[in-house]
Amino acid sequence: AVLWEFCELDRTHDNSVNNEEIARFVRSLKVLEHCIQPFLNHCDTDNDNKISSEEWGTCLGLEKGNYTPAYF
Repeated sequence: AVLWEFCELDRTHDNSVNNEEIARFVRSLKVLEHCIQPFLNHCDTDNDNKISSEEWGTCLGLEKGNYTPAYF
């Protein structure tokens, strides 16, 4: 489920979720914005304004090596 959500967010299928894709996600969760944005900022460990599949997996507790998204 974790990687499925990452693939849903990564519209460009470039193995990272950029600011525009994150903004779309945040808008869909507007009610929770006060806690979602800090969480997403925490996931972006290299501060490049993108969340890679590895950062996403680490942030959500996946075991290392299980970060490869499967795009449909």
